[in-house]
Amino acid sequence: MEEDVVDEEDLTYRGNAILLQGPPIAHLPTTNLLAYATHFDAHPLGLEWINDTTCVLVFESKASARQGHRFLVKSPTEEPDPEGFLTAKPIPIALWPPEERINKSLGKGEGLKGTLRMRWALHDDVKRKGAKRESEFYKKHGARAGKEGYFSPPPESGPRKKIRRERGEDELRVELDNDLDDFLAEDEPERASSPPSKMRSDQLVGDRRSLLERTSVMREQPVSLVDRITKSLPRRRGDRGERGGTREWDRGKDEEEAPPRRRRSREKELPERRERPQKKTQQELDDELDAFLNEGR
Repeated sequence: MEEDVVDEEDLTYRGNAILLQGPPIAHLPTTNLLAYATHFDAHPLGLEWINDTTCVLVFESKASARQGHRFLVKSPTEEPDPEGFLTAKPIPIALWPPEERINKSLGKGEGLKGTLRMRWALHDDVKRKGAKRESEFYKKHGARAGKEGYFSPPPESGPRKKIRRERGEDELRVELDNDLDDFLAEDEPERASSPPSKMRSDQLVGDRRSLLERTSVMREQPVSLVDRITKSLPRRRGDRGERGGTREWDRGKDEEEAPPRRRRSREKELPERRERPQKKTQQELDDELDAFLNEGR
């Protein structure tokens, strides 16, 4: 088998996948490893993690995988070792994690200059059970590490069952959240439409309504500012000017606003004036006195 060609008759190899292995992989997340391949004009669809130092680049077709193999190998003249490994191109410094670049500049470490090897991936190159719990990469980069991009079709029994289990867990979590919301809503007391008044006079009115209840219509149908400005002020009884006269702006309003019925009622209340008797003369008074004295004799 040549360095960049897979034996079509050998069913143990995956014709569209390349395995990468080496210490630098332990320092890189999935996005940086995909960027490494793209940097050298290899364009994989995605990446599969095997362990902290091993991963598989999956390509769209065998032709694109062979092209990627040629771009990623360090020396085209190198012969593969007994396991089929070749030396891959090193990771560019621009893709190193920031702490590794700083350590390299300070001379505190070798950075990511460890040897990176590559070979055609086998069907047996899969992550073994329990590798996630033992992975230092997952502890450093989180549980989502290695899940970006393409997922190769795993064995039919395990992963499909896992996907169904994850979907079931999501649905169960949503159902439990809804049940908790309903439970909390039942315990929450109903809020009063308006806070109770602390004034006794507001509670002991004739219709047993509080001040807030009596003014609810005003709150529901508020009077606009224009209506309050243009509306005439209420008239007070005996409302006159400073000197008892009618105010200039109120002249003519008494006659216009007062209903005729009220004027007629006032006329009825006044008593009828009697004619004043005419003043008697002195002679008439003397005659009346004489008549009174003669009656007593």
